[in-house]
Amino acid sequence: MLRDKERNEKDAKAQAEPPGRLVETPMPKPKVLNTEIPTGFRASSLEEAVRVLGGSVLLIDGMTPQMVLVGSGAAFAGGNPDREVVRVVYDDPPGRQLWLDQQRIEQAPEGAAQALGATSKLNLLPGDTLVTPATDGASSLNWVSQTMFRLGLRGFLPTDSLRALARRVR
Repeated sequence: MLRDKERNEKDAKAQAEPPGRLVETPMPKPKVLNTEIPTGFRASSLEEAVRVLGGSVLLIDGMTPQMVLVGSGAAFAGGNPDREVVRVVYDDPPGRQLWLDQQRIEQAPEGAAQALGATSKLNLLPGDTLVTPATDGASSLNWVSQTMFRLGLRGFLPTDSLRALARRVR
């Protein structure tokens, strides 16, 4: 009788607990970049950014900019240090920052390829794209648009996600 009671208790426990062992693991908080303005940049309006870029600012279609910054061209990898760069800051879905850096390339009388080579350490031509991982875990995508903008997209997203966003830059 004692064995029957023990067996019944074991059966009741087995039915109450699901098979396998479930452990609740708290989700890590998303990595949030500092919302302070990076050194070398200043807050700007879209109107000032349009003036800096000489007529237009490129944005990511379907996303809302959170902040617009203007800074030294030396802060933009591969950029012309003598020209200012515009950084449009977005929030990506997990709540981290995504940066779209842009700088207009001046057309030289001798042609676009020579103008690009004279101002870029990356030697990118229109249509070229360069992917570089950053030391903090972010990824960076650099390219030159057909409209002669030097562009950089940087964020904590997989490279294929950055490429998909880059196709939406207009």
